[in-house]
Amino acid sequence: MNQRHTRERGFSLVELMVVILILGILGSFAAIKLTGKGDQARVAQAKNDIATMVKATQMFRIEKGRLPNSLDEIAYQLEGDAVPQDPWGGEYIYVQTSKTDFDIICYGSDGDEGGEEYAADINRASLRKKKQDQ
Repeated sequence: MNQRHTRERGFSLVELMVVILILGILGSFAAIKLTGKGDQARVAQAKNDIATMVKATQMFRIEKGRLPNSLDEIAYQLEGDAVPQDPWGGEYIYVQTSKTDFDIICYGSDGDEGGEEYAADINRASLRKKKQDQ
């Protein structure tokens, strides 16, 4: 009798473990590279939102001859006819500093006044500083 021994084709457990290990190492490099990119994107979005609201506030002043009492008064000029929440889920703060001047503030990732890095406040003045640096 002639028995034919055929070897099953497939991957061994060791081969699969090596592949999983390599994928894990590559994934950890990608995670390290992408860490913090989410907060950078949120800061950029907050700056963009503030710039848009500043322009809408200035248009309101031209149309009405006064500054708005709140951001709700400029909502009709914003996308979606509503004042957006900041990228961290908080509210943008509108402050009328004089009869002719105002500020719009985002308190950053911590939602509190002050802070550093991603927790730092973002406001109209910080947008002006960025333009001066360029």
